[in-house]
Amino acid sequence: MINLHLVKKAIYSNWIAWVAALGASLLVFIIFLSSLRSHNTSENVIGIFGGFLTTLGVSLPLIYLIVTANKLVVIEVEKGDMAYYLSTPLSRVKILVSKMTFFGGSIVCWTLIHFIVGCLFIGVMGLSMPIDLWLIMFLNWTLILLSLGGISWLASCYFNKNSFALIIGAGIPTAFIIIATLASVPELKMEYLKYLTLLSLFKPDKMETTTLTTWLPQVLVLIPISAVLYGAGIYIFKNRDLPL
Repeated sequence: MINLHLVKKAIYSNWIAWVAALGASLLVFIIFLSSLRSHNTSENVIGIFGGFLTTLGVSLPLIYLIVTANKLVVIEVEKGDMAYYLSTPLSRVKILVSKMTFFGGSIVCWTLIHFIVGCLFIGVMGLSMPIDLWLIMFLNWTLILLSLGGISWLASCYFNKNSFALIIGAGIPTAFIIIATLASVPELKMEYLKYLTLLSLFKPDKMETTTLTTWLPQVLVLIPISAVLYGAGIYIFKNRDLPL
């Protein structure tokens, strides 16, 4: 179901953007962690880790997710590259699964590198962060990014024009961030808005390793959400008419 040539082509076409965005995210993450040197209490450490993941940990990779999802599908439809692929024996499903493999893999690698860096800081600086709690945060963070990326992926598979795909693929995740920000301001008394976004499923500051209800239900919801978004994108692309 996977064509290695297409995966390699996707890596070649997107690795610069991935490295640049990852580098910026890691720099900010390291700055966050370095600030804990003189504030190494369990509450502060967990707050800093969670604070990064729920703010810049979402907004920085979101730029990469939106741009890459569009480059992988809708832009190739517009440019005519997709017409070339479909003139070969490759099926639409195989093409999309190959591109999805790269896209999902790049997200997992992104979060995994942050996880490793976090582990290094925990070990070297002796931060008051249990590794098992950091692992749970990492798992939930990966799933929330996969879900947000799935929205952009679905839009890219559905539309024939990049501009239309951007409106949905960038608009909905951005709206989630704005709504979550508004809901987090007590003075606005708009806390109820948080339930309108996927980000309500990601609360690292509330997670406890010994209390499954603080993180496992979110995992069990985010996994099928991601599967449906990516699967729906492939299904729609497989069955729709293309301007080839």
